[in-house]
Amino acid sequence: MPTHLALPLALDTLERLYGKPKRESLADPFELVLLESVAYLVDEKKRRAAFEELVRRVGGTPKAIRAARPEVLLEIAALGGIHAALRAERLRECAEIVFEECRRRPPSCGARPDSRLAEWGNCC
Repeated sequence: MPTHLALPLALDTLERLYGKPKRESLADPFELVLLESVAYLVDEKKRRAAFEELVRRVGGTPKAIRAARPEVLLEIAALGGIHAALRAERLRECAEIVFEECRRRPPSCGARPDSRLAEWGNCC
């Protein structure tokens, strides 16, 4: 018979075993998606290194990802573990989703401050 652990107790137990979780320094939702998509089955150090290389070489906006050469995305995704070709394509798909969603919304969507809209390619 399975035993059930109350959530607060489970969280306390995990914190005792592994320490307090580090807060992610990224606040932009798209960058968070990129951070999770650029690597697979690697530790956080490798994930972060692949993400930082992506931002350094390509940029962290949908517009930048969309404009990136496929071979560059592949090279960067290879830093993040297995299935690099699949992850490189997913990075591009993430950018395309943003553009598609923004195309469907009215110009006054107001989802992002104007400065971010410019970085994102004025898609809204």
